[in-house]
Amino acid sequence: MKKAVVLFSGGQDSMVTLYQALADGFEVTALIINYGQKHARELDCAKLIVKASPITKYMFLHTGMITSLVTSSLTQGAHTSRSDGLPDTFVPGRNIIMLSLAGALAYEIGAGNIYIGVNQQDYSGYPDCRASFISAMQFALTVGLDKSIVIWAPLQFLSKKEIVLKAVDLNCFEMFKHTHTCYKGDHPPCGTCASCLLRAKGFKEANLEDPLLAD
Repeated sequence: MKKAVVLFSGGQDSMVTLYQALADGFEVTALIINYGQKHARELDCAKLIVKASPITKYMFLHTGMITSLVTSSLTQGAHTSRSDGLPDTFVPGRNIIMLSLAGALAYEIGAGNIYIGVNQQDYSGYPDCRASFISAMQFALTVGLDKSIVIWAPLQFLSKKEIVLKAVDLNCFEMFKHTHTCYKGDHPPCGTCASCLLRAKGFKEANLEDPLLAD
């Protein structure tokens, strides 16, 4: 069976991406990375989902070093504004580091595929969610590892509504109840941060109730 590494955060997009990789016929290894994010709930959700999913292989890595280099409202080195016009939730270098680690793991286990749940359609202005970035990282990993690496971003151009409906098609809709999206780390989610608003918009447009809020 073909192998793939799935970068897995415990968020709604990465959950759907995980199930897409399974539907595509890959033997999946989920890579969960603690990059120094404030909220342990995100990591707890990631572990819960992979254990409840059909996959049997996952790895947990700690790379908190990034928080000593950059600041973001998602990390311990939090701040409330940026001078470059990007959202304060942007973590500079995060996806570069994560994809590099996923590439190293893929090389080690003989996988030629990496899945990541970035989304350009309804994203928050992050430059490392764009298709041009994914293409550049695929080229860099292929050259740097001297091994063909394909980076799949199956949600790249989908709206949040389309992502919700894709979960229905992949028979993983109920798994949304285990995901974490809220930037504030609240449970139940705060409902007011940018991430919560985007999530709510997707479920409303899909005319479906968010399983996370059904309890």
